[in-house]
Amino acid sequence: MAIQLTKNTKQILIKGTEIELNSVYVRIAFTCNYDATISVTFKTFLSHNSFTENNEIYTDVSNIPFEFAILNTETQSLDVALEYMKNKFIELGYNATII
Repeated sequence: MAIQLTKNTKQILIKGTEIELNSVYVRIAFTCNYDATISVTFKTFLSHNSFTENNEIYTDVSNIPFEFAILNTETQSLDVALEYMKNKFIELGYNATII
Protein backbone atom coordinates (compact mmCIF):
# COMPACT_ATOMS: atom_id res chain seq x y z
CA MET A 1 0.00 0.00 0.00
CA ALA A 2 1.10 3.52 -0.70
CA ILE A 3 -0.17 7.08 -0.97
CA GLN A 4 -0.67 8.94 -4.23
CA LEU A 5 -0.06 12.69 -3.80
CA THR A 6 -1.32 15.27 -6.24
CA LYS A 7 -1.13 19.02 -6.05
CA ASN A 8 -3.94 20.95 -4.43
CA THR A 9 -3.10 24.29 -2.84
CA LYS A 10 0.54 23.19 -2.73
CA GLN A 11 2.67 22.35 -5.79
CA ILE A 12 4.97 19.35 -6.00
CA LEU A 13 8.38 20.42 -7.31
CA ILE A 14 11.51 18.40 -7.97
CA LYS A 15 13.86 19.58 -5.24
CA GLY A 16 16.10 22.45 -6.33
CA THR A 17 14.23 23.07 -9.59
CA GLU A 18 11.10 24.74 -10.91
CA ILE A 19 9.95 21.46 -12.50
CA GLU A 20 6.43 20.76 -11.30
CA LEU A 21 5.05 17.22 -11.00
CA ASN A 22 1.37 16.34 -11.25
CA SER A 23 1.72 13.53 -8.73
CA VAL A 24 4.13 11.37 -6.77
CA TYR A 25 3.99 7.87 -5.31
CA VAL A 26 4.78 7.80 -1.57
CA ARG A 27 5.95 4.75 0.38
CA ILE A 28 6.08 4.92 4.16
CA ALA A 29 8.04 3.22 6.92
CA PHE A 30 6.74 3.35 10.45
CA THR A 31 7.79 2.41 13.96
CA CYS A 32 5.43 1.44 16.74
CA ASN A 33 6.54 3.04 19.99
CA TYR A 34 5.87 1.81 23.52
CA ASP A 35 3.92 4.95 24.39
CA ALA A 36 1.13 4.27 21.84
CA THR A 37 2.60 6.57 19.22
CA ILE A 38 3.80 5.81 15.72
CA SER A 39 6.75 7.45 13.98
CA VAL A 40 6.43 7.67 10.21
CA THR A 41 8.99 8.47 7.52
CA PHE A 42 8.51 8.27 3.77
CA LYS A 43 10.19 8.36 0.36
CA THR A 44 8.77 9.73 -2.87
CA PHE A 45 8.87 8.13 -6.31
CA LEU A 46 7.47 9.11 -9.70
CA SER A 47 5.41 5.91 -9.88
CA HIS A 48 5.07 2.37 -8.58
CA ASN A 49 7.53 1.26 -11.29
CA SER A 50 10.08 3.81 -10.05
CA PHE A 51 9.58 2.37 -6.56
CA THR A 52 10.20 -1.21 -7.71
CA GLU A 53 13.37 0.00 -9.44
CA ASN A 54 14.40 1.89 -6.26
CA ASN A 55 14.53 5.22 -8.13
CA GLU A 56 13.63 7.68 -5.40
CA ILE A 57 12.90 11.23 -6.50
CA TYR A 58 13.65 14.16 -4.25
CA THR A 59 10.86 16.71 -4.05
CA ASP A 60 9.95 19.72 -1.98
CA VAL A 61 7.37 17.62 -0.09
CA SER A 62 8.49 18.04 3.52
CA ASN A 63 10.33 14.81 4.29
CA ILE A 64 10.67 15.13 8.04
CA PRO A 65 9.69 12.27 10.35
CA PHE A 66 6.20 12.62 11.75
CA GLU A 67 5.03 11.28 15.10
CA PHE A 68 1.39 10.59 15.83
CA ALA A 69 -0.35 9.74 19.09
CA ILE A 70 -3.00 7.22 18.17
CA LEU A 71 -6.36 6.78 19.83
CA ASN A 72 -6.99 4.04 22.40
CA THR A 73 -9.40 2.46 19.93
CA GLU A 74 -6.74 2.23 17.18
CA THR A 75 -3.96 -0.29 16.71
CA GLN A 76 -0.41 0.46 15.70
CA SER A 77 -0.66 -0.82 12.13
CA LEU A 78 0.11 -0.04 8.51
CA ASP A 79 -3.50 0.98 7.85
CA VAL A 80 -3.47 3.47 10.74
CA ALA A 81 -0.05 4.87 9.74
CA LEU A 82 -1.24 5.38 6.13
CA GLU A 83 -4.43 7.10 7.29
CA TYR A 84 -2.54 9.48 9.57
CA MET A 85 -0.04 10.31 6.81
CA LYS A 86 -2.84 10.82 4.27
CA ASN A 87 -4.46 13.30 6.65
CA LYS A 88 -1.11 15.04 7.31
CA PHE A 89 -0.50 15.45 3.56
CA ILE A 90 -4.00 16.92 3.15
CA GLU A 91 -3.28 19.29 6.04
CA LEU A 92 -0.06 20.34 4.27
CA GLY A 93 -2.01 21.26 1.11
CA TYR A 94 -1.89 18.16 -1.10
CA ASN A 95 -4.55 15.78 -2.35
CA ALA A 96 -3.74 12.37 -0.91
CA THR A 97 -5.22 8.96 -1.71
CA ILE A 98 -4.26 5.61 -0.23
CA ILE A 99 -3.69 3.18 -3.11
